[in-house]
Amino acid sequence: MSRQKAAGLLLRYPETTIVWAASDFISLGAIDAIEQLGKSPGIDILTGGIDWTDRGLQSVYEKRMTVTVGGHFMEGAWALILLHDYHHGIDFSDSHGVWLKTKMEALTSDNVHPYLQQFGTHNWNQIDFKQFSKFHNPQLTHYRFGLSHILNGQGES
Repeated sequence: MSRQKAAGLLLRYPETTIVWAASDFISLGAIDAIEQLGKSPGIDILTGGIDWTDRGLQSVYEKRMTVTVGGHFMEGAWALILLHDYHHGIDFSDSHGVWLKTKMEALTSDNVHPYLQQFGTHNWNQIDFKQFSKFHNPQLTHYRFGLSHILNGQGES
């Protein structure tokens, strides 16, 4: 469906150079439409999606899709770390307030390879989540929940 819709819109607006989609799957459909129209995705028309799906990540790696934004699935892990610390007497509201915001992050051809190397098999057991806990690391001054900290194994502040 997204391929058909994108093809129609690209014919209607031939000067289009960027397609931003609400999901990787919609972006992949747009990529199919771009190719169907004889254009090169990632060159003639840049595309982006959301979710860090396997197909989306592979498409970014192949430079067909320009970016996929995601990481929101890690919110559960971060919540469990905060609950674990709170259970052990460390109240995150003392240093961070009651509102914690984590950012979704962009994977592009510049940084998708390290992500795929570490997590392409979805082996989340290889992450030592204790490194992000203030209870297990009293020297931590701030929680570090970003992608770069996971890839580099750096929960420290």
